[in-house]
Amino acid sequence: MLFTGGRNLHVLFSDLESKQPALKEHNGRVLMIATAHPASDTQPASSADLFSQALDEAGTVHKALGAIDANEKPVPSIYITDRFGEVFAAFHNTDIGSLPNAQEIIRWLEFIEQQCEECSPPEWPE
Repeated sequence: MLFTGGRNLHVLFSDLESKQPALKEHNGRVLMIATAHPASDTQPASSADLFSQALDEAGTVHKALGAIDANEKPVPSIYITDRFGEVFAAFHNTDIGSLPNAQEIIRWLEFIEQQCEECSPPEWPE
């Protein structure tokens, strides 16, 4: 999940769009939750199965999931979860540049897949 916190994260969104093959390979999906209407060209048309957007004008979802600062203002946040919604990593920062980039997000997805016993071969021979 990608929370915009009222900020434009189109660079990260575009970077993730360029990584569509890796996202598909690792069962990744991007849900962008914005506090304002995102630009109409933000969501890649060719990847509706990988990219979704939701509007949270009142900031209710941001507050419920902790994507806020000390003053309860929405901040850019990234939650990386497995396919069941378990959070493996959470990043919150008013400085967008300090959030993970698309390559780091892909590495997290690779790590999560390795944790799935049914998805990966065992590390040690049986």
